[in-house]
Amino acid sequence: MTETIQLLVADDEALERAVIFETITCDARCDENYRIQVYQAQDGNEAMEIFSQQDISAAFLDVRMPGKNGLEVAEQIKLHDPEVKFTFISAYGDYPMLRKALNLEAKDYLLKPVRRREIVNAFWKMVDPQNLILKKGENASGDIHCWNPLDPTKRIINAAKSYVLQNLRKQLTLKEVADHVGFSVSYFSTLFSKEENMTFKEYVIQSRIERAKVLLENTNLPMKTIARETGFQDPDYFSKVFSQKVGTAPSRYHNQEGKEDDWEDLLTKLAR
Repeated sequence: MTETIQLLVADDEALERAVIFETITCDARCDENYRIQVYQAQDGNEAMEIFSQQDISAAFLDVRMPGKNGLEVAEQIKLHDPEVKFTFISAYGDYPMLRKALNLEAKDYLLKPVRRREIVNAFWKMVDPQNLILKKGENASGDIHCWNPLDPTKRIINAAKSYVLQNLRKQLTLKEVADHVGFSVSYFSTLFSKEENMTFKEYVIQSRIERAKVLLENTNLPMKTIARETGFQDPDYFSKVFSQKVGTAPSRYHNQEGKEDDWEDLLTKLAR
């Protein structure tokens, strides 16, 4: 028999709500025993309104949001229904907040940006702990097979990467790109590092070097022009960074690639 679970997700950040919603509903569809209904609230007051109208059995609550904060929402809900289970989400490693959450018998306390595996684990801690270790639709590495590759987090990261590639000539800053995708510098920096397994600065340098390699392989532009086209104001610094990342100087790389191209052209002519 299929059991219906009504889940409340309260967070003032639309992206966080969307990530939790898509992660949970995707995982739930991979399980035959549960039907999940997710209700979303953008502040504490809306969360309480939803609770008053629906039979909520579990909730993801942002600790800090407009109106009532997540802890206040949990306290009020527990007065009406002590059986509701909670997971708190916060962008702050705040010990007093964590202690209050534990006093409210929270099942988990997650720090933003939250990974999908953390969301799934927290959900099953609240709903059915026996299903925690390995869910249907999830492999040993923790990937969810039915996860949509265009999830909100990926869309944000892709938008940031696209902006970087379109503006490599500029002196890009983390703040500029974070503003472009609509997040704080600290949040975006952490999110980017988690998703890409490299820092934002490392990604920018990598992108500059890849663009430089293309120019070195396909043009005879002067080194100072290639440096400028890839966002390096100082040609000497460009040469230093390129050598560190590629293992050879830009001029040598250009000559090597040029020789290979000439040899290929010669082979093509001989084959005619």
